[in-house]
Amino acid sequence: MARDGAGWRIQSNIQTTWPEEIVAAVDWELDESLATRVLHIHSWERFSGHHELELTVSGNGLLAHRDAPDGPTQVELGWGPAAELDYISAAFPAVMLARAGLALGEVRHIDAIQVATVDLVPVVVPQRLRRLPLEPENMPQVLDQPAAVVVECMVIDTGHVARISTSGSGTLLGYSGLLTLAWLEPTK
Repeated sequence: MARDGAGWRIQSNIQTTWPEEIVAAVDWELDESLATRVLHIHSWERFSGHHELELTVSGNGLLAHRDAPDGPTQVELGWGPAAELDYISAAFPAVMLARAGLALGEVRHIDAIQVATVDLVPVVVPQRLRRLPLEPENMPQVLDQPAAVVVECMVIDTGHVARISTSGSGTLLGYSGLLTLAWLEPTK
C-alpha cells in the first residue's frame, strides 16, 4: 500500500496452485478514508483463460465491467453504506479491518462484494464482523509479529466463520483457513 496523491494505491500479484491455478494482478485505488475509487483485476486460470474486471464506485452503486472468454458483461450492484470488497489478495481483509475500526466486542454487519477467484464475477455476501479479545486462543503469532487486532468474520448465509488477524501496523497476519503471512519485507 502506498500513498497516491490524495489517497492510496495497492498493487499486488497473486499466484495460487490450489484449488485452481490462478495468476492475477490487482491494482486498487482508494481515497483518503480507504473507500474504493477503482479496482482492476487481471486474471488467468489455466482452464478458463483470461479474465479482466474493473469495478468503479459511483454515487449510487458499484459498476463492474468484466471481459472474459464468455464475452464482455456489465453489472451494476447496489453499493450500500456497509459494503466492502473481497478477493484472494491479503490487501482486502486488511483494508476492511482498517476501515471498520471495531472496538473490542463490537459487532458490525456488512455486505461484502466478493469477487470469484476463477471467473471474477462479483456477488454480494452478507457478513458479520466481531472484534475478539486478545486471548491466547485468539492470537496467532506469525514471524514474531504478535496480533494486535483479531476479528471473527461470519458469512451469514452459510455460517462459515474465519478469524482475521493483523499486526499493530495493520499488516495481515492470517485469515484462518485461507491466508497466512509467509514473509514480511518492510519498504520505505
